[in-house]
Amino acid sequence: METVVAVTAVAGVAVGAAVSALVSVIIARRADRRIVEQRLERIEHMLTALDQAWYWTPEWQEGEIRTDTDLTEGRGTTYHSAEEFLAALDSMPSADEPSTAA
Repeated sequence: METVVAVTAVAGVAVGAAVSALVSVIIARRADRRIVEQRLERIEHMLTALDQAWYWTPEWQEGEIRTDTDLTEGRGTTYHSAEEFLAALDSMPSADEPSTAA
């Protein structure tokens, strides 16, 4: 008899426990190791696809296009170290401070 377990990823919920539970169920039923490995590979693929789905949304892709355009047209700053980046970040006014731009 084959046991079917569905794993659903919900925002903010770790799925690692679900995968661990699935492995325990499969091993407890003394399934063939090859079958266990195949199912784990399928689960890993599903979880990766779910985890990266946001990247392929139209909104995110529009942002990627805008970013690529900005970089191509020279709008951007290159920092040569983390320290240089953090110094630039520290020199920016915080959201609570009034802007000095006219």
